[in-house]
Parts: sequence; C-alpha cells; structure tokens
Amino acid sequence: MAGEYKVKLNEDILTAMFLQYIGVYWAVYFKEKFLDMYDGKLWENRELISYGTFDYIRREFHRSAFLTMLPNSMSSQDNTQLDEYVKIVSDIESQDELKQDEDVSQTVSFEHSANSKAFIVESDGMEENLKSTTEMPLPVPGIEIDFKQNFLHVLSTEIRLNQVIHPNLTMTVVQTEFETLTSSIRHEPILATMEFLGVSESWLNFFRKFLKPKVIFPGDRTVYEVRRGTPSDHVLSQLFSECLLFIMEFQLNSRVQKVQLYRISDEFWYWNQNTTHVLLAWKIINKFADFVGLKLNENRSGSLSVDSDEKLSKLGQIDTQISKMMGPKPLPQRGIHWGYLNLFSDGTFRIDQNSTENFIAELKEHLNKADSVLTDTMSYWKCYSLSALLYLKYTH
Repeated sequence: MAGEYKVKLNEDILTAMFLQYIGVYWAVYFKEKFLDMYDGKLWENRELISYGTFDYIRREFHRSAFLTMLPNSMSSQDNTQLDEYVKIVSDIESQDELKQDEDVSQTVSFEHSANSKAFIVESDGMEENLKSTTEMPLPVPGIEIDFKQNFLHVLSTEIRLNQVIHPNLTMTVVQTEFETLTSSIRHEPILATMEFLGVSESWLNFFRKFLKPKVIFPGDRTVYEVRRGTPSDHVLSQLFSECLLFIMEFQLNSRVQKVQLYRISDEFWYWNQNTTHVLLAWKIINKFADFVGLKLNENRSGSLSVDSDEKLSKLGQIDTQISKMMGPKPLPQRGIHWGYLNLFSDGTFRIDQNSTENFIAELKEHLNKADSVLTDTMSYWKCYSLSALLYLKYTH
C-alpha cells in the first residue's frame, strides 16, 4: 500500500531473539563511539560555541536527534511504552468505574444473534471483561513522532529568525530521502564500512551470513540467496544503515560545517543562507548515494527559497500566500511537502487541501467497509488519526 517493498523473514523465535540481542549489543557499542566522535574535536569546531547561544541550542537539539534509530543501552530495550499503556488503561478504567456507579448492581444481557446463544454478564464480572478489552495494544506517540513535532518547530523558528535578523538573505530549505533504503542497499558497502570501523573477520562473517540468508518463497521450493537489501524489523539492519549514513554525515560535516543535516531515519532536511554551502551539501549527498548504490526518492525530494515578506514584495511575489519559489538548480525542483502540509516561500506551513480531501475520501472508504463499531474505531485510530493529527497540528 505504501509503494515500498520490504523483506521480512519468517524466523523461529529463538533465532529472532538471538539476532535482537546481538543487534542491540553492537548498536549500543557503535552509538557510544559515534557520540564520542560527535562530542570531540573531529565534529566541527566546538570550542567556539558558547553556552546559551543560538548555536549552542541548535547543537544540543541536533545531538538529541543524532542516531535516534539506535538504542542507548541494553536496558533501553525494556518496554518503553509500559508507562503510557498503564496510564491509558487507568484512564479508561476510571471512566468505566464512573459509568458503573450510575448503574450499580445492574445486570446486563447480551444476545448473540449469529448463533442464537444468549449469555448473562453480572456487574461484578464486568471489571474482568473491561480489563481484557483494554489490554489490546493501543497506539501511543513515540520518540520518532515527538522528534518530528520538535523538528518542525525548530525549522519554523529558524525561518522566522532569518526573516527578522537577516530580512534581505534568502534561506534555502532542502528535503530528500533515499528510495527503499532497507530493500535496495548493497551488501558490499555495508561490509566494507564495518571492516573500516574495526569489526573483526569473525564478526564480518557473521554479518555476511545475516545479510545473505537462504530463503524459500511460499509455493516455490527453489532456494534463493539474498543478494541485496537488509531484513526489515531487525536492529542489525538499522545498525548497518546508521553506520553508512554516519559516514555520509561525517563527510558532510567535515566539508560543510555551516550546514546541519537533520535526519529522520533515511529522510534528510537541511537549510542555510549560503547557496554555495547548500549546493555543496547536495553534491555530497548525491555522490554518497551513487557510491553505495542508492537512489534519492524524487517524489519525496524538494527545495524552497524562503524570504521575508518585504523581500518577496521586492521580487514581485505580491501574493505571498501562494508563493513557492524553488531552490536553485541542481536542487530538486519540487516544493517542500510534509504529509498534509506544504511549506511556502513566506515560511509558513499550510494544509494541502487536495491531499486532505483524498485522505478523507480514503478514510470514509475504510470506515464504510468496517463490519463493527470496534473495527470502525480501531481502523480510524490505529491507521490514520495519529499521522493526520501530527501533520495538521502545525497549522495552529
């Protein structure tokens, strides 16, 4: 449905647990080493940044978003959402208790029309039924969603600061991502990167076996060997991607220190007032993609020149409400689009009405197909509402 092919292996539980443990162990190790490099002298000239300045605040936010796909520690793999689940269940039970107080000792009868069987549920047993219902997994906002919200706030703030402090300078914003990173990434660059980072030959052989498993497809008894891509839903796969992308970020930081690359998984954002720096960063990203055999997603790539209202008026862009000036070539000549939001050259995000109407039509179609109220509600909440509310939130 999302237009992306992902490889998922049907493993036995012991193999999956073993690979998870190994993946987390290595991911924690590399994240610690990469953060040491980030905090050291190898990563830009940090001693020139004073505490409390704009640059210091920018760096701290960027560090909080650095390598977020990798776990911080082995203990971080505990159920991080347990507190959220407990809170949600507690709130639901509190509401149900209030309802029960209104109908104390009332007996509720349910008749099942499908098999003509009737059963009685006493009020004393209602609590157990409620608990079994509320134990269903409920979607809650996670770290990635929180970062996306904070990131858009930071981007909007940076744009506003540039408009006020440097009203005559154009800020160029660039957005891009790799197309099908996990399913198309080549194995050779992964293994070469891990060897360069000091991984021993025995572990390289282990990683090679993980990357090139023998697989059988349903209905086909032929044994195939995977030659490209990494299995989805594995920490080891995330580790390999993060190690490769760290090399790219390190190179970009070394050559264009004035540009901060903000990354959400395999999606990149950066901006700057200096066109030369912006174009050089774009060149580095494209060169890295060619080197490792990846391709940038043209449909998710865009650039935009953002100016103050005063400068837009001087440039002849009288109607700033609909002004969208793309960045200079060879930057992607498409607008900046985030879910159901569009970024305009006056620095504001506005709802994309066409995408919103398509979303509503698709949501109605799914809800009309639901055969029960519960399915109706879960379909809306689990599949759509979180993403919709996330994107629409920034218009207020």
